[in-house]
Amino acid sequence: MAWKNLVIFIISTQILTSQCLVKLKADVIYIQNENITSAIFRCSAGQGHMFYLNHIITWSKIGRDGQEVYLSLNWDIVPEGKKLEYAVSSQVYTETTSGNPDASPEMYFVLGKHELTPEDHGEFICRLHDFERNLLAEESIPIIVFDDGLAISPYKIEGDVGKDIAINCMQNTSVSNNTVDIHHVTTTGGSSKIIENGVLNNSSLVQKYDFMTRSNGDSIVHNILTLKGAKQEDGGYYVCEMNTGTTGIVSTNASITIGAPKLKVSPLYYLQVPSDSVANFKCECDVMDTAACINNNIVWSLVNTTSGMTKHIYKGGKLLDTSGLYEATVGHNKSSVNLTINGVNSNEEGDYVCTLEDKTTGNQLATASIPVTIIPVSLGAMSLIDDFPANIRFLCTLSGAMWDSHYFDDHELSWVRVKDGITVQLASNGILNKSLDARYSVIFDGRRYYSVLAISAVTLSDYGDYKCVLSNKHTGNVLSEQVLKMYGEGNITLFSTVS
Repeated sequence: MAWKNLVIFIISTQILTSQCLVKLKADVIYIQNENITSAIFRCSAGQGHMFYLNHIITWSKIGRDGQEVYLSLNWDIVPEGKKLEYAVSSQVYTETTSGNPDASPEMYFVLGKHELTPEDHGEFICRLHDFERNLLAEESIPIIVFDDGLAISPYKIEGDVGKDIAINCMQNTSVSNNTVDIHHVTTTGGSSKIIENGVLNNSSLVQKYDFMTRSNGDSIVHNILTLKGAKQEDGGYYVCEMNTGTTGIVSTNASITIGAPKLKVSPLYYLQVPSDSVANFKCECDVMDTAACINNNIVWSLVNTTSGMTKHIYKGGKLLDTSGLYEATVGHNKSSVNLTINGVNSNEEGDYVCTLEDKTTGNQLATASIPVTIIPVSLGAMSLIDDFPANIRFLCTLSGAMWDSHYFDDHELSWVRVKDGITVQLASNGILNKSLDARYSVIFDGRRYYSVLAISAVTLSDYGDYKCVLSNKHTGNVLSEQVLKMYGEGNITLFSTVS
């Protein structure tokens, strides 16, 4: 029975912002090998590889617990994605260039999972961002994975007060033809049986529920429970059970929230933050839930994913951390709170969690989070010789900051010469020291993170140690430096690199 534990249905949903005319397209391909189902998720903005020099594609997934897990960032699998055994690659499809021979081949970002498991039951989301951290478009692919012959759709149930909500407990009859039971578990832990042996448990439930069973002629039976006029006390979990007759009772569940406000944290892709940079996060209520944020408390916390320790940063309009590292700014209508981290380092790695708490009871009403990892920033330097020995170029490159187009708002990449104990500032962020003669020039590219210092008609007076220095503009702290030594005798000029 190859499909005992696994059957998948796919629906694709696209959200396109008004800022972007580029549309995302995403799909999934399945490969079945006996009891193992592999999945290949593909996403493309319909552009060639040059487009992704200043755009970012991310893959993430949301499971039954409602938590979003980030899996990949362009060509890179993030740590959580590696832990969950995902892989990522890019593929070029030349047949999708609309007959234009000059068009770049279309590039897809491909996320792969060797074996889908019940933990993959949920929603896979592809998003497109620019380097200014704006979300341009997104597309989602809900995936239904059967666990021992059962699956609930949707994977998390959300509804509004007074509206009807349909809950589908799907049953794979190749595992068992027995009827299902459905329970409702409240937020306080109370449990009541709604469906027993495939029918409503008692006649009084007709006022609150409808139930029907439907089959499309395949091995899947759809047991559809409709909750009429949902109320907030209907929140909690719905549990679907089935007796297989061989392995005993198996079950699966899905959470249900009624009229709950929705929080969102942005920027969504901000997974990797360059060391010592400034990071900004915004937490806000959905447009329809603004009043919930205004009338309750927004809380910012940092959860250390290694130790599990939680540090509360902001709550009830007050900054709780007094280290000076954090700043909190409340939106004009008090429905959002911006969190700024000045100079992130390894101590600030973890999950940044925004929570909406009831101002009276302290109960959690909604939550949203984003994981943050810190990228070490380093320098590399080399000498380039033109028309030796007359013209010299020194190249300095920065690695680790490629996802932050604002890095040089707070940092300087400088050239310094040290000779006979005297230090001379030559250039900083592409601005040349005015005291230098015309033989000196500098190129600085803050988008590609490099600087080139050029010297023409080199003389003995130019010899010395040339330092490329990365520093913080505000504190003056030196983060990294590379030294290129230029020396020689007579007509011979030599170079060496010292880290």
